[in-house]
Order: sequence, then C-alpha cells, then structure tokens
Amino acid sequence: MPSAKESFIASLIAISRQVGSRVEDLDSAFVRSLLDYGSQTEDNQSCVERIGVCEEVSRDGSRVRRLGLRSVGIPAADLLNAAEGVEVPESVRAEFPDVGQADWDAALRLTTLILTALEARVGEDG
Repeated sequence: MPSAKESFIASLIAISRQVGSRVEDLDSAFVRSLLDYGSQTEDNQSCVERIGVCEEVSRDGSRVRRLGLRSVGIPAADLLNAAEGVEVPESVRAEFPDVGQADWDAALRLTTLILTALEARVGEDG
C-alpha cells in the first residue's frame, strides 16, 4: 500500500498524465491525498477549499488541466509567476534572514515550473 506521500505525488502526476480521466475524479484524489499527506489542519482544509484541479481554456484557445483557484479559475502557477520580483515578505525575512531577493525569486520560479509541469493539454476527446 502506498504511503500518504506517495499517494499525494501520484495525485499530482495524474493531473498531467491521465488526460482521459474526469476532472472531478482527479480533484477528489488530489484533495484526499493532500489531506492525508499534510493532515487535516485548518490551513490544509482551507487550501483544498480554494485550490483544486481545474480544466479551462487557455489564452491560446486549447483546453488545459491544472491546479488553480476554484473561485476565479486563476492557475496557481500564474499567481506565483506574477509574484516573482515582489519583495521578500517580512515574515520570510524574519524566519530566514539570510534569504535574499534572488533566493526568493528562485524559489518562486522553481515552484512555478513544478506547477506548470503538472499541467496537461486536453484534446477534444479528453
């Protein structure tokens, strides 16, 4: 039986690989596995209430499956991409005083790339 961590990773990978799967099924697996892995804390509950597996039309007209904000459909990767270059938050500076702007931007870039790697272009039959 896979560990909670393995199930969570599998749910993320499934977003990009299981193009024929129903979005609702992928979202359910994502929510369940995130809460199993991260625990059912208030912040994790809030996360899955706000972020989930979405399928939408991208700027180029193709359909894309990705993690995004449920209420407004904004891709999570786009939010982080827009945050690159924004000053390191005071709470981060307080916790990690040695983190500079270039470090912060690199961490946001990596997270953005991970999220975009999980996206899938969906064909007309997907």
